[in-house]
Amino acid sequence: MDKKRIIKLKSSQLNKRIEFPKDYKSLIAKAQEFIPLNDPTKRYQLIEEKAKREIVNQEDYEKMSEEYADQNLIRITVNIVDKAAKFIIPDSEQSDKNKISIASSINILGQQNENQNLENQKKDNDNENEVKSILEKKMKELEDKLVEELYNNLQNEISKSKINNKKNIVKVEKNNDNGMSKMIHKGIICNKCGETNIAGIRFKCAQCSNFNLCENCAKNYIHDMRHIMVKIRYPYSNENELISKINRNISYKNQNMNYNLEPKIINIDGNLDSVVQIIKITNTGLAPWRGVTLKCIYDKSEIYGEDFDINYNVNSGSSVNAQIKFNNIQNQLKFNKKIYYSFFQMFKQDESYGNESFGNVTKIKIQII
Repeated sequence: MDKKRIIKLKSSQLNKRIEFPKDYKSLIAKAQEFIPLNDPTKRYQLIEEKAKREIVNQEDYEKMSEEYADQNLIRITVNIVDKAAKFIIPDSEQSDKNKISIASSINILGQQNENQNLENQKKDNDNENEVKSILEKKMKELEDKLVEELYNNLQNEISKSKINNKKNIVKVEKNNDNGMSKMIHKGIICNKCGETNIAGIRFKCAQCSNFNLCENCAKNYIHDMRHIMVKIRYPYSNENELISKINRNISYKNQNMNYNLEPKIINIDGNLDSVVQIIKITNTGLAPWRGVTLKCIYDKSEIYGEDFDINYNVNSGSSVNAQIKFNNIQNQLKFNKKIYYSFFQMFKQDESYGNESFGNVTKIKIQII
C-alpha cells in the first residue's frame, strides 16, 4: 500500500488536512481555496511549524519535502500579512527584563494547551452532535419513504399474484361474532398470543425467518422497531414463494449494507511510532459482502490508520478481524493531550458501484498511555 503524505493547514479560522500538493503553487492554491485573499496589499505567509521557517517558493517547498520524506504529516500555519512583512524568528537572547522564567513558561504553556484542548473538544462534540442530528433526520426520512415504497410494491405484487395465480391462494373463511367472514392462514401461528391458523389479516416480519402476528396483536405489540412488518390479507399455499416476493422488495441501502466496528475505544502506547490494532467488523446488513474496504476518513481523524481490504465473501451476521495499522503516531500527538479520535467507514470495491460508502461513519476513541 502506498504511503499517504498529508499536509495540515492551520490558521485562526482553518484546521484542514489535505493530500501532499505536487508543488508550491498547488499549496498556495489550496490556501486560496480555503482562505480567499482579495486584498492586493496582502499575501499568504506559510510557516512550517517544526523548523519555524517560512516557505516562500518552490525551492523551499522541495527542501521541506525532502527533509520530511519519511514523515506522513507536515504542519503548516497559514497567515495573511502585508506583502512587505517578513517572518522573524524570536530571539532567544532577549534582555532579562523581557524574559519569563522557565517555570512560568511551562505553567503558561500547559494552561494554554489545556484550555485549547477543552475548547477543541467542546467544538468537536458540538460538530459531532450537529452532524449526528442531521444524519438521523435524513435517515428517518429515507427509511419512512422506502418502507412505504416497499409496502406498496409488495401489496401490488401480492394483488397481481392473487389475480394471475389463483391456485396459490387458499380461500378458507370463517364467520366471526358479527357474521363477517375472515380468511384463514392455515398452519400460521401468532408468535405473540399463540393463535393457530391466524384468521383475517396477518403481519409477517420481513427480516426474521418465521415471525407472524395476528391483527389484534399487531395493534398493541412492537416486534422490533428496526424490522419491517408486511401486511398479508390473503393466505398463501406456498410460504416459500411469499418469502421470495418479500425478499425481492427489500432493497433499501440501510438494510442491505451495514456494519458494526468493535472496539470503539482503544489504547495506544504514545512512545511507539507504529501500532497494529485488531478491530472486529460485523456484517449487520441483509446482503453478503463481495469485496469491501474499511477506510480511515482523513479529513476528520486526528490519528489516522491504513485502509483494510476484505476481498472475500462475508455473509450477513458474520464477522472478520481487521488489522488496522496506525503510523507516525508521535508526529500526530499534541502536548499534554491524551484523547484523540479516528473516523472509519466502509466502502464498496465493486466497479459498478464506484467508490460508494455504506453504513454510518464510526468514531473510534484513542487513549494515549
